Amino acid sequence: ALTIGGVILALLFDIVISVSLGNFGFTLLAAFFTLAVLVDKFKKQVKKQGRNEESEKGECRDCMQVIANGLLATLTALIYFITDERLFLLAFCAALAEALADTVSSGIGIVAKRTYDVFRFKKCDGGISGGMSVIGTASSLVASYLMAMIAYSFGVVSFKEVLFITAAGFLGCVFDSFLGSLIQAKFKCTVCGKITEKSLHCNKTTKHYSGLSFIDNDSVNVMGGCFAAAIVSLFFFI
Repeated sequence: ALTIGGVILALLFDIVISVSLGNFGFTLLAAFFTLAVLVDKFKKQVKKQGRNEESEKGECRDCMQVIANGLLATLTALIYFITDERLFLLAFCAALAEALADTVSSGIGIVAKRTYDVFRFKKCDGGISGGMSVIGTASSLVASYLMAMIAYSFGVVSFKEVLFITAAGFLGCVFDSFLGSLIQAKFKCTVCGKITEKSLHCNKTTKHYSGLSFIDNDSVNVMGGCFAAAIVSLFFFI
């Protein structure tokens, strides 16, 4: 599921989170990792059946993907441990809820018959950043709620805060799609004309099509997690 570098970095994040939040932190992180791996395996099976994904990333999660999905959660857990400010506990939950919501939405959404780039008002290929489907969007909401309920089962958040975390994780995932549609770099294959996130397609170098060339999927994932943490913070202060 991870490259060697990804494994080392994930273990470091796990140590920090487990020391900072104990069994609760370890369990929430383990739930994210387990479900993410299962979704990745599901995507591989779907791709074997002939459905292509136009993402640049390979079969295993690398260091940058671990950072994109785990760094914010690690930092908020550590800050909570140092300050005991409840806001950072909620931000930790929201960050992992958004990360799982995004992973599940892209993994489940790849099977959708219709995928839309709702921010550009057009259809798009499944698996490309910015694309949204009914099944992918619904699964992201369920994933976010599941992470919030795991926190609730440990008694560390109230049911009202479960709703805050669920909403923040889901909205962060939607924001991720927004960024993926409008600012993430996309390229066009010079052979088949398909829009992709890959620098190589049909064994040819692709041409820049839209978005900012320095914004990739990992950057978008970081911003999506920060947005979720900001939303849950807003709910907390209100």
